[in-house]
Amino acid sequence: MAAGIEKAPTSSLAVPKWQLIFIILGVLTIAWGFVLYFFLADGPSNAFWLKPAYRTLAVGRVASNVSPLPLYPQSTKSELTQRRLNFPGCRNQIEEVRPSSDVGRSR
Repeated sequence: MAAGIEKAPTSSLAVPKWQLIFIILGVLTIAWGFVLYFFLADGPSNAFWLKPAYRTLAVGRVASNVSPLPLYPQSTKSELTQRRLNFPGCRNQIEEVRPSSDVGRSR
């Protein structure tokens, strides 16, 4: 889209090309927001496009979903104040990968 706008002759435009890109993308974003506001359900119990049986199944799945780990203020504070860079969950993923790193080695 930007390439097409860039090829338009400057004399035929009322605004600069870079502003026209922002205007077009802004209008599309606002229009899409209105569409989603009126047609996107706020939960599986209100999803009008699901059959009642599927709706009940989806509500049960959402209800059974549990939080993976509780957050404790002490551990959160200690993680954030350590000197090394540590993104949330990154250390856990590295520790899960580390033990399996010698799978391909011959013994």
